[in-house]
Amino acid sequence: MGCGALNYFTRAFRYLGVKLSSSINDTADVESRIAAASGAFRKLESVFLSRRVKPHAKRAAYVAVVLAHSTIRSRSLEPH
Repeated sequence: MGCGALNYFTRAFRYLGVKLSSSINDTADVESRIAAASGAFRKLESVFLSRRVKPHAKRAAYVAVVLAHSTIRSRSLEPH
C-alpha cells in the first residue's frame, strides 16, 4: 500500500466456493445459494410441470440439479 500501487476493495467475493462479504456474516452466501437453486429450478420448470414426465423422474431431476446446485458448496468445506 504505497509506492504508487492501486488498491481495490470489494464488498463480497467467492473463496473456496463460499461467498464472503465485508459484513462478516453468511447472508451473502445464503442468498447466493438460494439464487443458484432458484435458477436451476426455473430451468427445469417445464419438466416439473409436464404431465408426460413421471413423478420419479421429476424427483431425480430435482435431486440431481436443484439440491446439488444449492448444497455442493457447503460440502466442500465440511471437515473430513
